[in-house]
Amino acid sequence: MMNFKYSAILLLLVLSFGFFSCEKDETLGPEIKVYLNSEIDPVNKSIVNVIVAEKTSTDKEFIEISPRVTMEAPQDIKVFFELNPSLVEQYNKDNETEYKALNATSVSFGDHNYTTIPKGKFKSEMPLSVSIKEFPNEAGTYMLPIQVNRIEGVDAAKLSSNLNTHYIVVKVVVNNIASDGSSLSTTYADRSGWSVRSKVSGYGNVANLLDGVESSYFLARPLNFDVEMSSEMLMDGIVLTPGAYGGSNFTYCPTKTKVYTSLDGENWTYQYFIQYTKPSAFDQLIKIKFVKPVNAKYIRLESEGGNYNYGCLSEINVVEHK
Repeated sequence: MMNFKYSAILLLLVLSFGFFSCEKDETLGPEIKVYLNSEIDPVNKSIVNVIVAEKTSTDKEFIEISPRVTMEAPQDIKVFFELNPSLVEQYNKDNETEYKALNATSVSFGDHNYTTIPKGKFKSEMPLSVSIKEFPNEAGTYMLPIQVNRIEGVDAAKLSSNLNTHYIVVKVVVNNIASDGSSLSTTYADRSGWSVRSKVSGYGNVANLLDGVESSYFLARPLNFDVEMSSEMLMDGIVLTPGAYGGSNFTYCPTKTKVYTSLDGENWTYQYFIQYTKPSAFDQLIKIKFVKPVNAKYIRLESEGGNYNYGCLSEINVVEHK
C-alpha cells in the first residue's frame, strides 16, 4: 500500500497510442519501422488501481513498454526513450482534453532508458521498465508522455512518425473524508432556500430530507439525491439522520455513502466514501467529517447497503466551517 498524508485512491491508466495522426496506420509499407502500437495490433493498454494512505512514500508503480518492428529485425535494434511533458499541451488541443502535466521528476527509467529488439524478433523481449515514484497529492488527471527519441543498430530502420509515444495517464482522487467523524458538531447551518431532488423514484418524498421532521423519510433503491444550498458554503461536514420505514423499521438504512460536491451543479468533485454500521435509532447519526473544509453549493450523495440494497434517510444537515 502507498503512503500519503491523507488517504487517496489513484486510478492509473497506461495508454499506448500514436501522438501524431498523419495516416491511419503509418507502420504499413516495405520499410523497417519501429513503433509502439497500431490499430491492427493494439498493445500496452492496462489499468492499475492503487490505494495510498500517507503523503511520503517509497512505493512505486511500474510500467513496461515493449517497442515493435514491422518486419523481422535483421540485427539487434536499440530503442531509446525520453520523457516529454511538453507534448501534453498539444495532446489536449488535439483531443479536447484537460490533462495536467505530470512532473517528469516523478517518473524514472530502470537501469537505462532503452530496450532492445533482438535479431530475428518482432518486439523487445525485455520491456523498458518505467517507475512512477511520486504521485500528485492534488486531485486531478495527469499525463506524462514517454517518446522514442532515437533508434540504433540498423541504418535502414526508421521510427514511426505517428506511433512513437506511450502516454501515462494518472487520475488522482483524494479521500477527504475522515475515518472518525464523531467529533463533528451538530450545530447545523440554516437550510432556508435549500432544495433537494432525486432521479430515483422511491417511497416518501425526497423533500422530506429537508423538512425537519424525524419521522418522515425518503426510501429509494439506490438512494441517490442532490442538494442545492441557497449559496456557497465552506463546510466541515455533513450529518445524516437515519430513516425508519413505517416509523420504526431501520433495516433499510444504508451502510455506505459516496459524497460529491460542486460549485455549479455541473462539475463534481468526489470527496470519497464512508462506510458505517447500520443505524437502528434516530439518534445514531451518520457523521461525515471532511479532512479539509469543502466549499460548495451542491452536494450529491449516493448511498447503499440497506435491505435489498435500498437506502432510507430522514434528514440531511450541513456543519458550516467557522
